[in-house]
Amino acid sequence: MDNESSQSMEQAENLVNDFKTLYQTLNAKNIHDGLIQKVYRDDIQFKDSFHELDGIDAFTKYCDSVYENVVYSTFDFHDQIDLRRASDANLDNELRTPTIKWG
Repeated sequence: MDNESSQSMEQAENLVNDFKTLYQTLNAKNIHDGLIQKVYRDDIQFKDSFHELDGIDAFTKYCDSVYENVVYSTFDFHDQIDLRRASDANLDNELRTPTIKWG
C-alpha cells in the first residue's frame, strides 16, 4: 500500500471513529459544540425511518428536538463502515425519554 492509500485509509478510520463517538456522546447539552460538524458536511442528506432531512442546519434542528427530553441513548453499530466508498450505517438505537409511552 502506498503512502497516499495509507493516509486515505487512516482518514477513513478516523472518520468512522468520530462518527461512532458522535452517536455515543451526543446529548442535548453538546449538540452545538461542533460534534456534528466534525462528522457531517454542510450538505448532509439524512434519512431514518421517519425523517428525510437536507442540510446540516435541518439535521442539527432535528437533533435538538430528538435529544430535548432524552434520558438515555445508546447505539449498536452492526456493520463496519467503509467511508471511502459510501457513508451509510446500519445501527440500532435504544432510547429512553419520558415523552414516549413506555419510554
